[in-house]
Amino acid sequence: WMEKVRRDPSDVTAKKELSFAYLVAGDPNSSIEQFYNAMKLSKMDSSDIITYANNLQAFGGRDRARQFLSDVLRMDPSQSAIRE
Repeated sequence: WMEKVRRDPSDVTAKKELSFAYLVAGDPNSSIEQFYNAMKLSKMDSSDIITYANNLQAFGGRDRARQFLSDVLRMDPSQSAIRE
């Protein structure tokens, strides 16, 4: 996925996949960075964000997932479904 992102930095799917790969590899900070980069390129719906947060909780811990969701809501308050 790193190579795909290098070749096409605007590929949202590749950035999301790279984000998950980093998460599984034990690098939640790089994972979050890639997911934020994907969010900057394309508006994510709440289900994508919640799925990522659930994975982040599983691989990176509850506190990190909560902080991620708080940051997302601060950046985009219209994501009200996340609050539920």
